[in-house]
Amino acid sequence: HTMCAKAWGLELNGVLVSAISIRKPWQKNYGTAIEIARFATELDTIVLGGFSRLLKQIELYAKENKYSDILTYADCRFGSGAVYLNCGFEHRGKTEPNYSYDTGWSGIYDRHNHNIGLQDFL
Repeated sequence: HTMCAKAWGLELNGVLVSAISIRKPWQKNYGTAIEIARFATELDTIVLGGFSRLLKQIELYAKENKYSDILTYADCRFGSGAVYLNCGFEHRGKTEPNYSYDTGWSGIYDRHNHNIGLQDFL
């Protein structure tokens, strides 16, 4: 669960199979960037081209609302972040492991920070 400003989804036969959400970045030093908060697909489901189709909606929203960049993180416990690189994101570095707490459980998350200038899409 995470707070978001807006979300989009893809349906197949009336069933939600993929979704993406955005928010303002937690870190204030990203200025007028928008952050992809979550991207997910239905369990055990592959949606070919799903991320790129949803990203196009974010790009339109960002342009209409005068955001300069799109920022996201890849949790390396679940993947490498290749989907971002394949869609034109530039790898900007690896964040230090940090702790997250959720109802008493704690774990270390290893994440990559990916950032892209919106001008690359326009």
